[in-house]
Amino acid sequence: MSYLLGITIGPVQTYIEESRKLSDLCNSSRIISDIMIKIKEYIEDLSERSEIIYPNHNRDEFEKQTGDFSNYMVVEIKDIIDMKNIQEKIYGENEREFKEIFHLFWGIQEIGKDGYLIAYKKLVELINSIKNTYEFEQIIQEGNKKCSICGKRDIANISHCKRKQFKLIEDEDLCSVCLLKRKSVGASSKTKFKSIYEVAIKKWVKSCGADLRGITEDLSEIFQENAKYYNKNEISNSIKTLEEITKYLDETFKEKASIYNEFTMSNITKLLEGNNDINALKKSKDIKTLKILKKLKKINQELKDKNEDENELELDKLIKKLKTIEETMKNIYKKRENPNYEYCFIQFDIDNLGRWMSGEYLEDKEKLKDYQISISNMLVEFGEELRKALNNNDCDIIYSGGDDFLAALPNEEIRRVIETIDNVFEREVQSKMQKHENIDKNMTYSTSITIAQCKDPMNYAIRKSRLELENVKNRFKRNGIPKNGVVLNYIINNGKEITSYLKKDQFNTLMKLVEKFKIMKSDISFAYINNFEKEFLKFNYQNITFEDLRYLCVIVKYELKRLMNRSKIVKDENVKTEELNIYINEIIDFITEVINKNYEKLKPNSYDVDFKNVMNIIKIYEKLSKINFNNEGGMIQNGID
Repeated sequence: MSYLLGITIGPVQTYIEESRKLSDLCNSSRIISDIMIKIKEYIEDLSERSEIIYPNHNRDEFEKQTGDFSNYMVVEIKDIIDMKNIQEKIYGENEREFKEIFHLFWGIQEIGKDGYLIAYKKLVELINSIKNTYEFEQIIQEGNKKCSICGKRDIANISHCKRKQFKLIEDEDLCSVCLLKRKSVGASSKTKFKSIYEVAIKKWVKSCGADLRGITEDLSEIFQENAKYYNKNEISNSIKTLEEITKYLDETFKEKASIYNEFTMSNITKLLEGNNDINALKKSKDIKTLKILKKLKKINQELKDKNEDENELELDKLIKKLKTIEETMKNIYKKRENPNYEYCFIQFDIDNLGRWMSGEYLEDKEKLKDYQISISNMLVEFGEELRKALNNNDCDIIYSGGDDFLAALPNEEIRRVIETIDNVFEREVQSKMQKHENIDKNMTYSTSITIAQCKDPMNYAIRKSRLELENVKNRFKRNGIPKNGVVLNYIINNGKEITSYLKKDQFNTLMKLVEKFKIMKSDISFAYINNFEKEFLKFNYQNITFEDLRYLCVIVKYELKRLMNRSKIVKDENVKTEELNIYINEIIDFITEVINKNYEKLKPNSYDVDFKNVMNIIKIYEKLSKINFNNEGGMIQNGID
């Protein structure tokens, strides 16, 4: 007798998104992956003849692999397994925390006379039913202060020593669940993730080379994470704040002020807190003292912790040190560009994986099990090969399980990483899929590219990335047609962003045009974009006829050509007239094609055009044209020749 066992854990995305630091994000994914690995090991111990269908990692190579384990598992077993006992073992010492956040769903379906195909379909229905009707334990909590990250659970009481160990900043109090992300997650955590600031300026730091060596050493002596302080405005603001504190001490303590100026930042904080009752200050509305204390704590928490044999810098010496750094920066930035504190999340997900695994595209359904194992092997190997291909210091992979992927990287690496994903996917998945008999469809994936500012909350960017990945998959959802979509998100600030949706071939064309602009940037400006938007916002784009749509494209061609010609930068010499005209025509053709593919058919001869998405694609094009992409790996092959 054989059975199919299906297991999944949730909620995954919510738990991962509730992350403040880059290390939180990595550890969230790692915790879930480790839980599934333990489940796999327990099953193999209890059922020696078990066979993992999905994800099918090579048993001998599994220990050597550094990839991630999927949060969904299908296993063929010979005997019924007590999953409740496995669940209790999984919860282990973190039982309370895991019970609060994770739900382990499982279902067992006998492989009867109807065969493997019917058993698998029933298993999928069973798991989906359980996920929609599961029982949950109501957690009752008192009305205490809530966690700074999730905002849902009561904070945990931990010692001052533990706060330092978990790198908790001032006023950052976490619940026991979110604290798990700050703890070591075992031997499987092999990558040390730095701050999002460090990710953003990796390429810039490398390009500056020896010019930054002295300043890097000085910043490392003062700050815990120095990447943020290559921005000279941050240094200037810190000096301004410290001088404000000095002035406050002079006014408040007068003749004793000179003594206090020789105190360290931590001692000054203790002094002010010791001389004042905080609650009394709040009641008396002594806003000035409260503000000074807040600024003190903010700077103090970013200063580097000193060992017992090291001395902290006194206030006056700290100010002098920062002023020296500020002057050095001014000299460096006369010949170097300022660092750009923007970074990128790239996330992708396999399209229609459920359909592929159910054998919808397979003619001989009797071969479903072997077919599933083959797909699983291909995706696992793809995830591993992709990790190897991107194994450098410029792309921090958060997870790469084969069927999905998330990485943080500097903007300059966007094009190279996208090209690498395309190339490895074509080699490890698409070309191998073509060898399967009776399958005429191509497996694809949809991608979310999110550019964000370091100063804004990181969890907003990761939520936006996941949300828009779902949106682009739904947008290009057609029966029998691969999704193969790309969504580009440019977060200007927390709550304001530009989002555009394209098919993969359009995205490749867009990136080609970005490279062409680099050649033409001295001969044409982007002034035509605002003028084009102002003119065409007046048009009606709802419930228009096919003839109206054709006329719209004709008008766009002529008007865009006029506006782009007006945007030419006139020069007396070296005007690349022919090349510039070719470039203008390519832009016009691209925008016309975008309009032609950004409509929804309501009924016969009735269409809605998504002009907002058209404009957002053009605006994103301008943003991308300002990024100095890494040229390693060659140009994208699809699109414009």
